[in-house]
Amino acid sequence: MAPRVSSEANGPYAGAPCMVLGGIAAILARETKSLLIGESALPEVENSIQSLASNDADIRKVNGLITVHLAPTQIIAALSVEFDDKLNTPAIEDLVERLEERVRAVCPQVVALFIKPQNLGASGNSAWFALADAVAPPNEGWSPAQPRSACRPRARRSTPQGQ
Repeated sequence: MAPRVSSEANGPYAGAPCMVLGGIAAILARETKSLLIGESALPEVENSIQSLASNDADIRKVNGLITVHLAPTQIIAALSVEFDDKLNTPAIEDLVERLEERVRAVCPQVVALFIKPQNLGASGNSAWFALADAVAPPNEGWSPAQPRSACRPRARRSTPQGQ
């Protein structure tokens, strides 16, 4: 029969290593949870992308933006815009390339930018963005007149998103 070990023999700090490891695990779980479920980019990054698109003379309107973090420094963005009606296909292709270059210059963490040409018409609504707004509501108070803010890598938040 194996000898019995008493907790008194290990001293008052016998459980300290387990508590430290448990605390570290909880911190890591909290910090990575949002990345595992696909957190959107910081409002400053989204505002910069929307502002760059809105300030282009060949874009009539920015209909919406969806962003998702792949990693702390990698973001995918999907942008819905209404192009000026006078543009033909080669002009739209040039505009998309120009906008991608500008976004990457200001926000290097944007690794892919998908641009969807979309005329919302009189309704001003789209099923695609209605779904997106239900999942991740758009930034409140954003307007194209806001100054362009510098993009920076994703900062830590004091509380996990959704709590």
